[in-house]
Amino acid sequence: MLAKRRTLEARSYYKRALILNHNHRQALYGMARLFSSPECKNGKDAVVYASRLCETTHYRYPKYIGVLGKTFEVSGNNNKAIEITRSAIDLAEKIHDFRSLPQLKKQMEELIAAGLISNPSAAN
Repeated sequence: MLAKRRTLEARSYYKRALILNHNHRQALYGMARLFSSPECKNGKDAVVYASRLCETTHYRYPKYIGVLGKTFEVSGNNNKAIEITRSAIDLAEKIHDFRSLPQLKKQMEELIAAGLISNPSAAN
């Protein structure tokens, strides 16, 4: 019950922020993560918010691209999830984003563990 109330409060907060600034990065990120969470799990909306976040930031932030990959996984588009997550890892390595890299690699490992990648070496 408490988790659901907090989820609704967060959603309300993010929506208000997006009314004031429809490209508010933290609000787009929050909505994408919220709709990717087990409590909300709405892949279609998650992809919309994550896509807008990545477009707004010109696909320059591996963390945001990783969230986009996660939203595709939640929406059931596993091939796109793998492709996007791989590109986020590649970008993080290229720009030396060592803060995002561990989470992105963990995300890829979860895709492998779930059996979504038949050839794990293809993920590298």
